[in-house]
Amino acid sequence: MANVLELSKIDFHFEQNNVQHKTNKFGKERLIIRRGKEISITLYFDGRNYDKETDKITFIVKTGVTDIGPMIEFELADQLRKNEWSASVHKNSGSELSVIILPPANSIIGHYSLKCKISSDGKSATAEMGKFVLLFNPWCEDDDVFMDNKRDLKEYVQSDQGLLYQGVKMFIKTLAWHFGQYDKDILDICLAILDQSNNFLANPAKDYSKRNKPVYVSRVVTAMINSEDDKGILLGRWSSTYPDGVNPLLWNGSTSILQQWHESGFQAVRYGQCWVFAAVACTVFRCLGIPSRPITNFNSAHDTNANLEIECIVDMKGKKIPGASRDLIWNFHCWTECWMKRCDLKPEFDGWQVLDATPQEKSEGIYCCGPTSIKAIKNGHINEKYDTKFVFSEVNADHVSWCLDEAKKLRKISVNTSIIGKFISTKGVKNDERVDITIFYKCPEGSAEERQTYNNANIERINIEPVDKEIYLKVITPIKHMNGSDLDIEIYLSNKATKEKYCDIMITAHTILYNGEILKKCGKKNESNLPIGPKKDMIFNLKVLYNEYSKSISAQLLIMISAVAVDENSAMYITRKVISLKNPKIGIQILGEPIQFKEICATISFTNPLPITLTNCTFYVEGIGDKSIQDMPDMSKKLLSKQLGEIRIKLTPQRAGTRKLIVDFCSDQLRGVKQFKNIYVKPALLHLVAAESKCRCGIVHHRAPMYVCRHTLQLHLVAVSADRGAVASCFTEHGRRQAAGTN
Repeated sequence: MANVLELSKIDFHFEQNNVQHKTNKFGKERLIIRRGKEISITLYFDGRNYDKETDKITFIVKTGVTDIGPMIEFELADQLRKNEWSASVHKNSGSELSVIILPPANSIIGHYSLKCKISSDGKSATAEMGKFVLLFNPWCEDDDVFMDNKRDLKEYVQSDQGLLYQGVKMFIKTLAWHFGQYDKDILDICLAILDQSNNFLANPAKDYSKRNKPVYVSRVVTAMINSEDDKGILLGRWSSTYPDGVNPLLWNGSTSILQQWHESGFQAVRYGQCWVFAAVACTVFRCLGIPSRPITNFNSAHDTNANLEIECIVDMKGKKIPGASRDLIWNFHCWTECWMKRCDLKPEFDGWQVLDATPQEKSEGIYCCGPTSIKAIKNGHINEKYDTKFVFSEVNADHVSWCLDEAKKLRKISVNTSIIGKFISTKGVKNDERVDITIFYKCPEGSAEERQTYNNANIERINIEPVDKEIYLKVITPIKHMNGSDLDIEIYLSNKATKEKYCDIMITAHTILYNGEILKKCGKKNESNLPIGPKKDMIFNLKVLYNEYSKSISAQLLIMISAVAVDENSAMYITRKVISLKNPKIGIQILGEPIQFKEICATISFTNPLPITLTNCTFYVEGIGDKSIQDMPDMSKKLLSKQLGEIRIKLTPQRAGTRKLIVDFCSDQLRGVKQFKNIYVKPALLHLVAAESKCRCGIVHHRAPMYVCRHTLQLHLVAVSADRGAVASCFTEHGRRQAAGTN
């Protein structure tokens, strides 16, 4: 009778498997794999060799960090089975058994433990083998997140840096962001998000059973990015001051946010706004293996009563009546798109899905939005899951202006059917170009396709009663609106009528938040009973003083100019324009050639644009090494008006390739000045470490010098002989394409 086969050691081939599964940037200290793709492990036995006829090996995988997760058993067989957990013998060398394990493409994602039960002649023994992490696999055709374009996958899954867009539709600002999915502890934190969700806390077993579905997982993640009704990551705040937290404009990446949330025992990080919610969500999705990208929609509608109209109610002087309507037009709004099959819908709705983590309106009782098919949005299928009507409104709503007259009756002033949903933008693939994707969300204005969309949505576009547009108004602003300067605004008024008109003219300037909320008036000019001749034009000038707008302007530097004309018949005409002020650029100069793990210097400079002294001046630097805070060199940390401040800092690039060095300037008086510079970091050279050793490929190169290749953080021993023949051999064993010393 044979003794039970004794398992002495397991080799998970961390580096080899992680490279094959495109997870090697997470590290090589543990096994991180993707579903639907094979892994190779080696079992080592003591006492006797493995005998297929007498030894039965059963593997046991269990998911989750608790005892509640599901457990699956599968036997070692001659062949793999595609749609279920399976294992087969790759090579039997007696005391060493090479095994291939295949997790099916619909596996639950998350932490796993692996055990091995060996049975021989009626006796059995079970051994703990180790733990691993299983992620979605967008490279696998059978996975619901499969994306066929490999070039896109490098951008939407593997890239840990990117660009976001802010500002106004005519002056779009670019913001660099460090997603940081490969940074310390981020993978485990992203998986912990699922374990802190309301769904898991209410019913762990049910939640685990659904973690194989990207539609479900993405919806849970979206709810958890905000903290309105759960133990979520970020608390939203829309204000000009943040005394008990971080101004959202000061964030340059997701890493600090996720680490702070985790280290605080899952207390919400203060504060976030839409681009922060979208970028952190993008980090989590890419980390889990779901292709994702941040999106910006300019002139984005927030429709609070689901009537597909953004209603603005003003008094007879054109002043917005507080509390009359909660609807807003955000100058820009960011969300995240994820790529997946919609197995809960028809195949026509597969592809990019909107996931919006900003807490605007509730969806099925929680602050969450999506996944919403952009194909459903474009074609007017507003009743498809999830939240399609709300997102349809964000890009298609009509803007309706009402006037509350002296008799307290509402009178419709105007309807604008084309102002909402402009320049919907995302970063280009493998470049820093802004790509306009509006055409994927909506049909061209006035086209037959647009009419069909509204027919599908069963929506009749509003037709205002015919009104002779006898008065035409337009706000004219300078090409450059520099922060710190007085602004010269012109209001152009034209009387299109054939008779003289008498108008009251009211021009106001307000500082606003980017979501459209008004902060404070910073300029005004009124004219009463002004005669305007037939077919005549007039220009009114308004100077908005820095001394006035500086008292209340937010870090987004937005000012709204409103012009109202009311004629002798009480007909009202309104026009508005939002100005986005500009700060000077931060200068970034790299001194020397950037090489991975080698310290370099950089010079950072900034000129104070304001007519006042800046105090507590600080640079925040992130993107190619550890995040750092750099104060101005003098003890006072002051920067006089128009003065150039310059510092020299030391950086140690941690990753090779093109990296974004992100710099943020901050002071008591001026915040949110950002700049980035693309820097190519050369891979680390091979470094001599030993005279004799055993390479990871198993080849012993006696008396040959040993080197470690630190390319992309992958420590890898290679032996180098005098003629470099051993190097080629060693690289061949590891699937390398280049010889040592050339990287």
